[in-house]
Amino acid sequence: MKKNLLLTAALIGAFFTSCDTKDETTPTPTAGGTTTTPTVSYLIYKDSTTITGSSPSTEVRKFSYNSSKKLVKVEHRELPSASYSVFDTLIYNGSGQLITVKNYSVSNATANQTSTYTYNGSGQLTKVVQVVMNTSTTFSYTYTSGKITGMIASNSTNGLTISNIVYNGDNIASFIFDGDPTTATTETTAANPYYGLNFDPTDFINMINKNNMLMAYSTADPTIFIQNTKYTYANGRVATSIDTVVDTTVTPAVTTVATTYITYKAY
Repeated sequence: MKKNLLLTAALIGAFFTSCDTKDETTPTPTAGGTTTTPTVSYLIYKDSTTITGSSPSTEVRKFSYNSSKKLVKVEHRELPSASYSVFDTLIYNGSGQLITVKNYSVSNATANQTSTYTYNGSGQLTKVVQVVMNTSTTFSYTYTSGKITGMIASNSTNGLTISNIVYNGDNIASFIFDGDPTTATTETTAANPYYGLNFDPTDFINMINKNNMLMAYSTADPTIFIQNTKYTYANGRVATSIDTVVDTTVTPAVTTVATTYITYKAY
């Protein structure tokens, strides 16, 4: 069984840096005789997620960046359509902090959804206010020793609390999810490609985990998963992720598999 992170847990991100996956190219001599080493960043260009189960679907997303390699636009389309019908725009302040994200339909100049981001004097994200169809949800974050250790999400009808986040290095080891103690394990083979790109406040895992989380499950009952994911790799980067969830709240139980294929581009 998978708990819903208030809206959907999909793709915030610690947008404080770009994706860490980089390749070094051959040093190039300059006219002055010195040698520089150009660095290429491989960022997500497209991803495609196919969901099987009771409501099968496939969504394709295309990512665009500015000259500073910050994510500025994400376009969405649902197969079999060949057209991107929905897109997100990301706006940054002069310090490079994400301050506004708006979601639009191509056919409508009025935003479907608006998220605003607030920071403290140390540059830490403290609050995200997300407005969808006149319903406002506030995500508030608390820190200990510079790391997020809690999140509260609330609106007029729902509430969610994630607290007591404990780390193993730069990844989550355990936390309390809406009152339930939860254990997490992480694959450290490669960097999490969505860390630093993900801007959805409903997905705290990609906000915090620098590597790829394998499982997050109830400490009391390891068969109850928040996340259960396997990965494949190519060129030192994540190529596919396969997330399997079994909903035991219905009879018979329903298994849903979400498979994401990632395409990178050198920037």
